[in-house]
Amino acid sequence: MTSMNNTYEQLKKELFDPAFMKTGFLKRDINIYASALPSHGVSGDHIKAISKKYAADPSLDLSSFALDEAVELTICYFIIGLLRAKDFGAKMAFLSANLPFVDSWGVTDSCPQFLKKPEAKVFLPYFKAFIASPYPFVRRFAYVFAIGYYRDEDISPFIFGVKNSPEFYVYMAEAWMLATFAITHFEEVYAYLEKEDISLELLRKTVSKCCDSFRITSEQKERLKVLRSARVSVSKG
Repeated sequence: MTSMNNTYEQLKKELFDPAFMKTGFLKRDINIYASALPSHGVSGDHIKAISKKYAADPSLDLSSFALDEAVELTICYFIIGLLRAKDFGAKMAFLSANLPFVDSWGVTDSCPQFLKKPEAKVFLPYFKAFIASPYPFVRRFAYVFAIGYYRDEDISPFIFGVKNSPEFYVYMAEAWMLATFAITHFEEVYAYLEKEDISLELLRKTVSKCCDSFRITSEQKERLKVLRSARVSVSKG
């Protein structure tokens, strides 16, 4: 146990090396992860490098982690857990058990980088379970990971999984997914956004993200802007 604790302390020492932490002027961005946990402004690349290094170290026990200490440590915990999991099912089990305790997009949005995307039919049961979760960052992860399927021929199960969440970080992920799907399935996404029960917040954010994309045509962007303007007018009327 002492060896494991020493390994964890060494990980923290390397993770919080001042050479990889934002200082001075850059400290204004230190809370970028929007977590209630303290953040030390460690660069994302450094977090990944440390996580990969210690994932291969058998003397590090994940139970050593204090997940209420710093958001960067929590991100490390998730990356290491995913790297150590043997297959996609094991990785999903790890996320199912641990994502309910997450309060930051920095964790959920880091996870897909350490998951090899399986066929949609493999992920869909997990997607459906995750979007039904009462925990917002479990749901956010589901939408963020689903973005990777935007080139699939059939993305309808993901589109119809959108729940119009009132929670900021969830509907931001829903909008991100829809805007990415619009690159390859514009008419399908447009038809979905025309539905009257789509929240104005989700519509606005999706259109905004689409308009920021270089892979959506000017004509398509104009159609979306007209749709958005019409909905805004109705809401004011």
